[in-house]
Amino acid sequence: MAEKNKTDKTPMISVIIPIYNVAKYLPQCLSSIIWQTYGDLEIICVDDGSPDNSIDILKDFAGRDGRIKIIRQKNGGISSARNAGLGIAAGEYIHFFDPDDYIPLDYYEKMLGAALSVDADMAAGGIIFSNGEKNIIYTDKMVLTSIKRKSVVTKCTRYGGFVWRYLFRRDFIEKNGLRFAEGRLIEDVPFTLAAVEAANCIAIAPDAPYYYMQDNQSSISSSKGKSHREKMRRDRAWAYAIRDEFIRRHNLEGINERKIVGEVLLFGMIPIITVKATYGRKYVYLFGRLLILKTIAYSRPGI
Repeated sequence: MAEKNKTDKTPMISVIIPIYNVAKYLPQCLSSIIWQTYGDLEIICVDDGSPDNSIDILKDFAGRDGRIKIIRQKNGGISSARNAGLGIAAGEYIHFFDPDDYIPLDYYEKMLGAALSVDADMAAGGIIFSNGEKNIIYTDKMVLTSIKRKSVVTKCTRYGGFVWRYLFRRDFIEKNGLRFAEGRLIEDVPFTLAAVEAANCIAIAPDAPYYYMQDNQSSISSSKGKSHREKMRRDRAWAYAIRDEFIRRHNLEGINERKIVGEVLLFGMIPIITVKATYGRKYVYLFGRLLILKTIAYSRPGI
């Protein structure tokens, strides 16, 4: 772990982890946090009435690392747990972490470095999905200021709206009254879109991926039966209505299709990659050097 000069004042990051029935994943999750190269962390673990032995694992880790704080509450869902963590967070920056995922050991060093370099309200890293189908990889630093550029590059209106792939400045969260809607599923989308809209800018942190383990049967839900599926359907419709209104309000219709071409240039990807771009009902396939020309042509007006 990187040593800190006692005369230096570095910002603390509060890592908020909602925990429900994830004992089998907790050791990997916590280990990927406590061994970070950036050590000025406050690790807030919110036990959301978990019925398994998650609390025993938390106590074991807390006994060995004083940065870990444990909150215990009755089961209220992931939004309630995250809000409870926000209520006691003391760090200058906030990261929401799901307990069945993990991060590389230099993640916070890179994310915070990106945010501090331009005094950004938010930093965004890439995503490695466990099924490998929708990975978002950044290899270059970027500073996003316009709403179109913030939306296009982060993919916040598509599958990049997950709250855990962002680092937030805490006073930015408080200033804008950002909280998770309790009792809702798909709770990331409204929070993320409100933050993206309000942020002074978003700093892209290259080579700082968050590993999202989609196959894990996660946390934070006490029921997976018919009533849960019905609630998921209703709450998905609720979240998507908020997303669609965001797209209309900022005139982003059609941007998400053009961006797939533009991101090849923005993210420094190898131009041999096949890209599928949707225009109306037609699918256009661009290859090789033709891809480079189309990238330049379409990326400029799209962002």
